[in-house]
Amino acid sequence: MITLYISTNENVNTNNIISLLFSKKVECQVYENKSILKSITSECMDIENGFKICVFKVPTKDFKEKVWDPLQKTFDLQCGYVISDNDFIGCVYNWPEVFRSTLCPRNTLKHNTTSSPK
Repeated sequence: MITLYISTNENVNTNNIISLLFSKKVECQVYENKSILKSITSECMDIENGFKICVFKVPTKDFKEKVWDPLQKTFDLQCGYVISDNDFIGCVYNWPEVFRSTLCPRNTLKHNTTSSPK
């Protein structure tokens, strides 16, 4: 299983995400939450709509094309936090073999294999 945490300032709900991933034939569960993040451009804090997406039966090699790219383009995602069956935990852009290792636009996020989001 791959768990993806995303936040967006777009007007998005779980049905939007489910519909998109359904069209890509991705088995998943989607949970809505609110996220508080430090702004990329200032010291201010932002409150964003957040989602936890549990993805089933998608091989790691297909994640970017089947899951991330459609979500990123449709909902203007800047970053995401991923947990992949203990193979990788961290910024989605730092996921080896899926993305290059240093593309995270939030330089404060680091590859970490021992902790999960709070």
